[in-house]
Amino acid sequence: MILYHGTTKKALAKILKEGIKPRGNKKSNWDGFGTSRPDLVYLTNCYAPYYASASCKKNGGRGVVIKLDIDPKKVKLYPDEEFLFHALGYKEDANKNGDGEKLWKKINPKKHELLYDSKNKKWVIGWQKSLEYLGTITTDFIPKECIISYYVEKKKLEFVFNCDPSISPLNYRICGQMYKDYLESLDYKDV
Repeated sequence: MILYHGTTKKALAKILKEGIKPRGNKKSNWDGFGTSRPDLVYLTNCYAPYYASASCKKNGGRGVVIKLDIDPKKVKLYPDEEFLFHALGYKEDANKNGDGEKLWKKINPKKHELLYDSKNKKWVIGWQKSLEYLGTITTDFIPKECIISYYVEKKKLEFVFNCDPSISPLNYRICGQMYKDYLESLDYKDV
């Protein structure tokens, strides 16, 4: 399955050598827009240029889209928590209050059971639905062997003019194919 990850050119050499790891204690690129989980890596089939531009806004430099070949039997995949908020029908946007984890804890625990079986510690709604309806999923690590190729912005802010920050099921349904077509049109460099 082909997926993408958006980041900065500064991070590329380390990623090619070590794979894609969660940010850990490093500050989130999403401060003020919602906080990403420090223990997960975010993947998409369409929004990578936006993720790269957000990373550049925070860290400077040029954006990079990394093209990945992911085998779900070898790489553990999870739904994106933003998808879970939408699936629960939670009206408050997780990005508005700046902390998705706090918002997740505020959601009615009975609704949690619709998505997560705490007794068996597994998601009832899996990553497949997250990818199908939002175009995003997460994982805890991407081995370097999954990296096929990458594209570095030719001009600074190239991605800003070719992406939309409205990540939602509605935007994905209407514009997802356009974003996928853009990703496929990039002139990737093989690893």
